[in-house]
Amino acid sequence: MFLLLQHADARIGRLESQLRDLRQASAGATPEGLLTKMEEETNVNSYIVTQKLPKELEAKRKNVANLQEVTNQPALGQVRHQICLLTCTSRLYRS
Repeated sequence: MFLLLQHADARIGRLESQLRDLRQASAGATPEGLLTKMEEETNVNSYIVTQKLPKELEAKRKNVANLQEVTNQPALGQVRHQICLLTCTSRLYRS
């Protein structure tokens, strides 16, 4: 029971704090001011969606392509083995 009361008191405190913050934020707010703020937020979001995120996505795609290219390359030991195999095969055909 005591724990329940503690949780309820903590929640009341958080809600009162949120209410106080909202009241302070809305003090002196006019419809024009709110509209201006919304337009600014819309412009920022538009920039993020149309310019910033596509650039970041393209950079990540290029990075993935580079990593895939590296992983598709044979390991150095495999390269040496392939060279040796080709050399030995070509010697067999010459003899």
